[in-house]
Amino acid sequence: METRQLEAQPQPPSTPSVASKISPQLSMFTKPRFSGSHIAAAKPNLSVARRPSQVDVQPSSAVCSASTPSTATQDLQVSAPVLTSTTAVTSSTEPSSIVSTAPSGSLLQAPSAVPLPRLWAETLPPEDHKWIATRLFKMGSKGKPELRDNLQLWYYPPQPALTYNQAPAPDRFFCHSLLLWMPYKLWRVKVLCPNPACGQHQLTGGGLHKRARQVLDIDRMYNMVTETLICTKCKASHVSWSQTVLQQLDLGHPSEFRVILTQKYACDIRVIRLLRERGLGNSPTRVIKQLKENHSEEWLQRLARYTTQCVDFLSRPGVLPITFQEPPAPTVVPSCKWLLTVYSQDILTRLNEIHARITSTHGSILKMDSTKKVSGYSSIYNFFIIFQHW
Repeated sequence: METRQLEAQPQPPSTPSVASKISPQLSMFTKPRFSGSHIAAAKPNLSVARRPSQVDVQPSSAVCSASTPSTATQDLQVSAPVLTSTTAVTSSTEPSSIVSTAPSGSLLQAPSAVPLPRLWAETLPPEDHKWIATRLFKMGSKGKPELRDNLQLWYYPPQPALTYNQAPAPDRFFCHSLLLWMPYKLWRVKVLCPNPACGQHQLTGGGLHKRARQVLDIDRMYNMVTETLICTKCKASHVSWSQTVLQQLDLGHPSEFRVILTQKYACDIRVIRLLRERGLGNSPTRVIKQLKENHSEEWLQRLARYTTQCVDFLSRPGVLPITFQEPPAPTVVPSCKWLLTVYSQDILTRLNEIHARITSTHGSILKMDSTKKVSGYSSIYNFFIIFQHW
C-alpha cells in the first residue's frame, strides 16, 4: 500500500522527473520492463547525435536521484548506468574524428632501421651500419629485409650537418662509401656456368653474398658487397667478384670493378698503379709510407671537424653535463709484403698484354736488365729492353 501511495503522489511542477532527465538506453527496451506487442517496433535510433548538454546534466541527475528515497528511482539507476565518457556519437553521414591518447612524440617517431645481415655487421665498421641499412634495405611484406628498387653502383654516406641542436655523434664524420658490385642485378648481364656438364647453362641471382669486404684506397678505406649467382642445374654458386664471372663480362663492365682481392684484405687498383713503373722513387716501402701518411691526414681532418662541433656545442649554456662519443680508431694500413702480393696478382691479370708487348718488338735485343732492385717473383716481368732497329 505504501508503494502505491508513493507512486500516486504527483511530482511538483518545479522539479523535473528523474526518468525524464536520464537518456534512453538499450536496456530500457527489454521485456522485463515493458510488455505488449509494441516491443518489436520499439528500437532506439542510434544514428541521431546526442546533445552535449544531456551528458553534462547526467552527473547532477545522478546526485539528485541518489538523494531521492523512492524505490522507482533506485530501479532506474540500476538499469540505466550513467555515461562517463565525454565523446559525442556522430551521425553515419559525417566522418568520425579519432583522438589518440598516445604522446605526441610517439606519432612522429620514424620506423626503426632494417638490421644488416649478421656477417655484414661483423665486417663493416660500426659507424656505417645505420646509413647502409637505411639506403640499401627496406622491410618486406613478410617482415624480412629486402633490397630497395633502383639500385646504384656507388653509395656515398650522408655528410655532417653544419649546425647541431643536439650533441653530435661521430657516425657522419667517419663513415665510408659503399661499392655495390652486382652485375647481374644492375646490368642484367648473361653469365654462363663454367661446368662443362651443364652445357652453357645460364646463372641466376641467388641474393646478396653473406660477407662484406673493406678495400684499401689511396687516402681512405671503403666498403664493398656483392651478390651470389647460382646454377639451377648443378646447384653450384659463384660470387660476382670471382674471375669466373669477371671474365665473361664485356669490355666496359669489368673496368667498373677496380678491386684486387686477397684472402683477408682488398686493394684498389689506383694503389697498384703506383707500383707499375718501378724505380728508385716508388719502391713498395715508399708507397706504404705514402699510404700511411694519406690515411693519417684524412683521419685527422675528420677528427678536427668532429671536435670543433663538440667544442661549439659544449660552449652553449646548459644544465646537465654533456658527454660525447669517442671517435673510431684510424684504419691500419697493411704491410709491404702484402702490397707486393697484390702487385703480383695485378701482373697476372695483365699477362696477355705483357706478352703482346714483348712479341711485337722488332729487331735484335742487345740487353735484358733484371737487377736486384726488383724483388722475388716480380723480377721476371720487370725488365728494360734495348734494341737496335734494322
